[in-house]
Amino acid sequence: MNFAFKEKKVNEVDTAKTTINLEQKEIIEALKAADNALNSLRRARECLENAQGWGAVDIVGGGLVSGMIKHDNIGNAEWHINKAREAMKKLNDEIKDVPNVNSVKISNFLSFSDVFMDNFFSDILVQTEIHSSKKNIHEAILKVMELKYLFEDSLTDSSKESYEKYLKEMKDGFKENTGLKHVSFLTGSLL
Repeated sequence: MNFAFKEKKVNEVDTAKTTINLEQKEIIEALKAADNALNSLRRARECLENAQGWGAVDIVGGGLVSGMIKHDNIGNAEWHINKAREAMKKLNDEIKDVPNVNSVKISNFLSFSDVFMDNFFSDILVQTEIHSSKKNIHEAILKVMELKYLFEDSLTDSSKESYEKYLKEMKDGFKENTGLKHVSFLTGSLL
């Protein structure tokens, strides 16, 4: 009888270890999805900041060239926003696999209407839309960062090592492809 009791306890411990390992795997997958979402959101924010700067030039009479550069940056921002939407969908899918975590709700970041007239009033309208979109992206970044910190706090030491290895590989691959010497994914800065 004592042997059966010990065997039962060993099986319970093995089951608990398997459950913990699966949970840690799901947390790491959610962290990777959060990293992808953050990268896209940060790039979209950068494009909108550029567009906003060129928009200010456009308002004071920058002309055709500044308007074209502004709209090019808006187009790039929309592309990154679409990537961010895809990444947020993936993050929400991964969150469903992590116990005790709810999905993250993100508002529509951006929906620019093409303004064919290039005048003072349409320039101000576009600036307002850019400002609003930047605010929504900032809020999305904060929500994803909050989730990321929650997930990181839930990792065991061995899982943290695995995740840190992934971050290093990601950073090294990015530096190799861009020629940059320093990359900080936590702050989103590139040097």
